[in-house]
Amino acid sequence: VNTWLIGGSVLNMLNDRKESSLSSFVLKTLEGEAEEIKASSSVVIDFKKSLAKFRDNFSAYRDLSESGDVAEAAANIFAVLRWSESVAGAKTVLIADINPSSCSTTLYGREHIPAVSDRMYRAASGKVAGKLIIKD
Repeated sequence: VNTWLIGGSVLNMLNDRKESSLSSFVLKTLEGEAEEIKASSSVVIDFKKSLAKFRDNFSAYRDLSESGDVAEAAANIFAVLRWSESVAGAKTVLIADINPSSCSTTLYGREHIPAVSDRMYRAASGKVAGKLIIKD
């Protein structure tokens, strides 16, 4: 299973998309590594519903915190990562990065942002999507 961290610029491009259908796309790192992704064989780990409008296109979807509470995301991250690895037929795991300015959490919760972001980055083996090319 290949895992990608979906960076802020790609999340913004997806959120600007008017259509909710998404079947095939290419993700690229800033270093030039690229992979074609089929939504139907991908699992999404979301944060604050960043990719919720596309959830029906993916084989499985979970949100670490629909409200954007980083403390809740921190409590859920390990279980959701384990879950993502057990989804039958999944070839790709897509993890939506945390946008600190959109977090609806207390100061205590904000202390968790670096730790949760680091865990996401490590789960993706440092592979961060910086560019998106939609194929459909």
